[in-house]
Amino acid sequence: MVTVAASDRGRVIWVPVRHHSPAAARAVRALVERHRPEAVLIEGPSEFTAFDQLALDHRLPIAIMTWLRYIADGRERQSHALYPLTVFSAEWQALVAAREFGARAAFIDLPWADQFAVTVALAADDAAPRPGEEEAAPSLPQIEPGPGFFETLALRVGREDSSAVWDEFFEIDPDLDPDTYLIRAATLGEGVRLSSAHADEPETRAREAFMAGRIAETLADTAGPVLVVTGAFHTAGLQALLAGRTAPSPVPAPIALPGLVVGTALVPTSYETLDAHRGYLAGQPSPGFYHRVFEATPTREASTVSDLFTEAIAALRARRVAVSPADAIAAMTTAKALAQMRGHARLWRDDLVDGITGAVVKDDLDEDHPLLRVVLTSLRGDRIGRLAEGADVPPLVQEVRRRWADQDLPFSRTVSPLTLTLDRAADRATSRLLHGLRVVGVPAATPPAAPTGPLTARARIDGSERWAVVWNQDVETALIHASRWGGSLEQAVTAVLEHRARLGTATTLAGVLTDAVRAGLEDVSGRLGAALRDVLASSDDLGELGVVLESLVRLVHFDTWLGAVGRSDLAHLTRFAHERTTSVLERLAPMAEGPHIPAAVAALRTLAETTATLASALDLDVDAVAGALGRQTERPPGSPGHDAEFEGALIAAGWLLSGDPGAALEARMSDPAQTGRFYSGLLAVAGHLAIAAPQIFTAADDALRFWDDDAFLAALPDLRRAMHALSSRERASLLAHLTGDDAAPAPLVVDDTALVVLSRREARVWDAVATWTGTQP
Repeated sequence: MVTVAASDRGRVIWVPVRHHSPAAARAVRALVERHRPEAVLIEGPSEFTAFDQLALDHRLPIAIMTWLRYIADGRERQSHALYPLTVFSAEWQALVAAREFGARAAFIDLPWADQFAVTVALAADDAAPRPGEEEAAPSLPQIEPGPGFFETLALRVGREDSSAVWDEFFEIDPDLDPDTYLIRAATLGEGVRLSSAHADEPETRAREAFMAGRIAETLADTAGPVLVVTGAFHTAGLQALLAGRTAPSPVPAPIALPGLVVGTALVPTSYETLDAHRGYLAGQPSPGFYHRVFEATPTREASTVSDLFTEAIAALRARRVAVSPADAIAAMTTAKALAQMRGHARLWRDDLVDGITGAVVKDDLDEDHPLLRVVLTSLRGDRIGRLAEGADVPPLVQEVRRRWADQDLPFSRTVSPLTLTLDRAADRATSRLLHGLRVVGVPAATPPAAPTGPLTARARIDGSERWAVVWNQDVETALIHASRWGGSLEQAVTAVLEHRARLGTATTLAGVLTDAVRAGLEDVSGRLGAALRDVLASSDDLGELGVVLESLVRLVHFDTWLGAVGRSDLAHLTRFAHERTTSVLERLAPMAEGPHIPAAVAALRTLAETTATLASALDLDVDAVAGALGRQTERPPGSPGHDAEFEGALIAAGWLLSGDPGAALEARMSDPAQTGRFYSGLLAVAGHLAIAAPQIFTAADDALRFWDDDAFLAALPDLRRAMHALSSRERASLLAHLTGDDAAPAPLVVDDTALVVLSRREARVWDAVATWTGTQP
């Protein structure tokens, strides 16, 4: 049990705060200056100890990122948290004041890895899925007021939002002194705690037990005052623990995370991100407004909102967006009336927003109104943080900077075009770097059409790539974020692709494989390969498996630019995908007509072509594929059959393996409505047989002679679709067979004059289409 002597407890100056509160920031600074503490303890990630880095000349806002990676179920997982710091954060002002007055500063919150391990332990106890699957940082429970105390406060001030209630008691009063602040903050924090269920949650108990221990250690190690800055919710709990009034509740033992790697880094952020609460444990609405409030001089505090409104009107008029004087006057008049009704000592942000909504937007409640949109943007602020020159950055950032320079890429904030020729080794290395950055989400390079899709055996690859490259603050920030995935670009790319593979479907794997090769991963037989095999093994979707198999065949057999041909790791994976596709085909239930049929037909074509082409090179089981096809085409009499299109594809796949078109197909022509679908599947898999074996159409030709008009019209749409899949040469061969005329058709000859006339007519047609469809620029 953590207790300290009463005399030592008396040395503690408790400062309950709300994260990103100007009033709290001012109070912290004033109290450090008044008490001159020997130590300043701050609720923040205790694993971050590089306080010399925080003393550099950064442009706020920045955040402390703390991350972990570990191995579970044979795969690497990661989690991270972000602790933002702004000029109006109490935590930041505590750091600045401690440095200025010579106090020792330290963060005292439970390390993120331990918080995460407690959460994993609880999930294991509850037999719930383990956390850590998301790419974004999992949020700690947001401390929201419970019933009773907070509801009374909210009712008293007529505001339900917790931020607005805090503003009413702390921010709006420009004359709030530190002592009054402490009384109010302690009362609010204890009241919220007593009416909240979060106080007894295991994560809260674990954090407070750790913080109490750090405070006790500091008291034992110092003789002077110790100032403690924590969230108002935690202050009362910590006081009770240190005074021995409450015994620490049992805390679940953190699970030992295998292969645990932890780290911290400073990362720039922005007010836009802070306003959106994206990935943060503590967000803040309208950070730009609170920045203004914090930095306003006493003579300018009262006019902060009026100045902001005037700037918004000027910005709209500069964009030639008309805001009438009447609307502007009505909005401000309503805002001032609301402030007076609410008893505000000065005009506040909510008064202005509600004034504009009531006087200008009115009953439309259109949040996209130009005036409201500009005011909300101004309240948010456009400030973007930047790390100081020479600040420590993760190894991943250093590696990419070096490789960027080695490839002679420009460190320019201006976007520059870049064309690469992939048959040149240097350009191929540059391409791999750019694709790797794209995979881990670093916006340093953007291709005109992002190649995120799979490379199929039928896709044509241009030997050149055209990129737009840039190096700016967003690139540096994204690189620091990406470092949580790995210490090098290769490690980060592998981890991201493994993450994508395990969270996606079998179809996802095609894109994962393509990205792995494009990013230059030389071996996917490790964790990434295991992830790919696991997802393939769990898929029973023939169409999905066909997409993956075709992508693999492209890489190991047809690729000429990316260096994937002949790679043993990809060959092993291709063999596994081939076996899985064969297994699913063998036990396939009857396929009914539906939107899934085209993908299943394509999978049959890929399976048959791969088996016929690469059986020797990859040691594929031809007999297994032939057996699976035979069992699907030779179903027992009276048993349910496949859709006609899929049946045609099965027969064509068998032909591809045997090389023999087989017997006549009269039995397939009994239903004219299904004939077209049958030939559509047949030709989708083996269209080249229209040249090699045009006799496959004899049965349809014979049947067509006896169909009546209704039967012919029923078969026509699918017959046309089947013929459309043929090339012009294949159609010519078929026509010659059916007519008995082997003479080649005369080529179409058009002179230059006719081509010009036709081109002009085509241009006029497209102009008319654009006009009538509304696409005319």
